[in-house]
Amino acid sequence: MTENLNPRENINEERYIAGFCKRHGWFSAALKNSNTAYTWPCPSCSIEKKSLSVFGQTVIPERYKNKNFNNYFCECSGQQIALAKCENFLKVKEQNPKSGDGLVLLGSVGTGKTHLACSILTNFVMSQRKSCFYTTAEKLVTKIISTWSQESEKTQDEMTEAFSNVELLVIDELGAYKNSDREIRILSEIINERYARMKSTIFCTNLKWSGSKSLENHLDERSFDRIHELSELVVFDWPSYRGKK
Repeated sequence: MTENLNPRENINEERYIAGFCKRHGWFSAALKNSNTAYTWPCPSCSIEKKSLSVFGQTVIPERYKNKNFNNYFCECSGQQIALAKCENFLKVKEQNPKSGDGLVLLGSVGTGKTHLACSILTNFVMSQRKSCFYTTAEKLVTKIISTWSQESEKTQDEMTEAFSNVELLVIDELGAYKNSDREIRILSEIINERYARMKSTIFCTNLKWSGSKSLENHLDERSFDRIHELSELVVFDWPSYRGKK
């Protein structure tokens, strides 16, 4: 399990004191030569705790918590390109967290889109201590609709605000099920609000980019145009890894 923890060499120990979390690995726990004895908690634990209180689930699903760039296996040039683009996106995002840039990871099932998307989230949490979240498009819409119940502890505005305000959001399985007009409006509201706030979003989809059965036809015109403006397209056009297994 230690190979999946954040390694100590990622910590700039010329500037920070290294701390260790049994669940997430090494992290920057305090500034060196500081006049205060206060140390920071593990950023991943803190963000997961907040995620549970807001969304009712942790930042990344259990199945993907051990996914990282190091255990993403490349067997073709396309996979190497996809890995490099995702690593570069993280690097740019770390340098400018308010850039608002995004990614569209497009390809068939089992090609590693979710693996790389969750790898970006894990690294961003550890380096930036910023709020992140992973969800599927269907779960996002369901969370918003659940607030319409009288038993709901949150209002629709509160849940919309939560999805709109996280610094980095992964929306997986975009287009995996047929949306009603109402559901498209909910999803579009989140996309457009995040665009306005300069928040970065990573979209994973099995749809084509344009034409029939495409992302262009799945969203309203304004949302698709905004994704097109800010997001780099990464195509996953190799066979399913799960299918090969």
